[in-house]
Amino acid sequence: MEFFATTTPGIEDLACREVEKLILGKAFLDVAKVFFQAEIKSVYLLNLKASMLNKIFIMLCRGKFAQLR
Repeated sequence: MEFFATTTPGIEDLACREVEKLILGKAFLDVAKVFFQAEIKSVYLLNLKASMLNKIFIMLCRGKFAQLR
């Protein structure tokens, strides 16, 4: 499943490394967010042990708009 977690702006790189260490997988950072793929078990672990994350969300969709009308 795909997830993203919010974090404090400025520490995204540290939060990304923390997520990678805890889920034993790859994570990608954005402004005040960390995106990653993981199993549900890993998300429970993140929720308990991650110290740099604010909230963890399930990502339902991610895309770009061509136009807004």
